[in-house]
Amino acid sequence: MKQGFYSARFKGLSIGEGFAVVVFVDGLLAGASSNEATHSGDSETDPDNGNTCVTLSVTYPPGVGPKAKTGASPVAWGVHITSVMPPDFEGKSPVGSAPSGIVDGVFKFIRGLPGAHDDE
Repeated sequence: MKQGFYSARFKGLSIGEGFAVVVFVDGLLAGASSNEATHSGDSETDPDNGNTCVTLSVTYPPGVGPKAKTGASPVAWGVHITSVMPPDFEGKSPVGSAPSGIVDGVFKFIRGLPGAHDDE
């Protein structure tokens, strides 16, 4: 997996629908959504098959929530997402899972980080 900035379009019952920028570097990831949610987690690429296992926590600030039936919460809250992304995931729709169901997302590489190690 290339390290650097990715755009991500996502949709899921627990997280709503939106856009985020996520940075993958040295097995860690961090990002933010257009609705002020923050993203943090880790990733590990299997050298045998090239699949990348991603564990992601999305945290919403008070008053912000998905466009789902539940709406915004008066307190900060979050959701935990896991996904296995194949080597050719870019521009396709990897599927993740959260406690409330499936999360769909499309990632596109934007740019690398100066001086960052690139796995490709």
